[in-house]
Amino acid sequence: MSVMRGSRTSSLIRGQGVNIFWGGLSLFFAAAAVYFYWQYVEYEQSARVLRDQEIQILQENQQLRAQVDKLQESIATVDQMVRNRDQKLRDQQNTVERAVLDAKRVADETAALVDRQRVRQENAERIREKMTEVGEISDVSVVARGTAPIIRIENAVLFKPATMELTEKAPRTLQRIAQTVGDLLDTNELHIEAFTDSDPITGSMLEKYPSNYDLAAARASVVARFLVERTGLPADRVVIVSRGPNFPVQPNTTPDLKAQNRRVEFVLAPAPQLMRESIKSSAPAPSPAPAASAPPPAAEAGETEVIEVQAVDRTATP
Repeated sequence: MSVMRGSRTSSLIRGQGVNIFWGGLSLFFAAAAVYFYWQYVEYEQSARVLRDQEIQILQENQQLRAQVDKLQESIATVDQMVRNRDQKLRDQQNTVERAVLDAKRVADETAALVDRQRVRQENAERIREKMTEVGEISDVSVVARGTAPIIRIENAVLFKPATMELTEKAPRTLQRIAQTVGDLLDTNELHIEAFTDSDPITGSMLEKYPSNYDLAAARASVVARFLVERTGLPADRVVIVSRGPNFPVQPNTTPDLKAQNRRVEFVLAPAPQLMRESIKSSAPAPSPAPAASAPPPAAEAGETEVIEVQAVDRTATP
């Protein structure tokens, strides 16, 4: 009886110990669960804070990048402005330098023009003075072409009819002309220009002179040779020109009017190279060349006036 009572007591005690064990274990796990829960809550809070901070940092980074881009654009703009300013300054400097060079060139050209004009005026005055002397020569008349005085001689004074032979009084007339204009050849050239009427070449002269240009050139050549060989005029100052039937002084309607168109003209024209030498230019002198058949050149504005000596043949033969 007592053995059975002790056995029930032991069993009861063991049952209570097991309950206590499981109860303590349950409390342990409950406490652990509570601990880990709070750890998780704190972790979630920390993670949320970190995510917020990350987002804020990303936003600030984007703002900084935007500011950097704006600064770079500003730097690029300023750099372009500096380059534009430098280029503008260089352009202005180049413009000033060109203006200075242009001003110097204009000043030099103006001075040279003044010198040339002075020489031309002096030359024109010398020619006008000589015109008075030329007008006193027998069979010579002085007329005007615009403002330029012209000397004319009838062709009958120079050539025998229908020949290239000089008349008896031609040498004396040409000598007087050479004496009068000879000292003007330091700054002038003597152009000997021959003209014909409008009639074509016929008869025995056609074989030698197929055209009026050939006939005029031959007459100019005869006069030029006489002036160079017989009067001593410098050959490099004498130019022959064949005008043919061009530039008549009268209509070719009657024998008398045609005779006035058959003429030889002596033109004193300023020699550009000689004038440059007279104002001490350093340019080399070109070799003089005989002129070809061409219309009279138009006078340059302000150029010295031209003097012409013309011979007019009153005969009807070419």
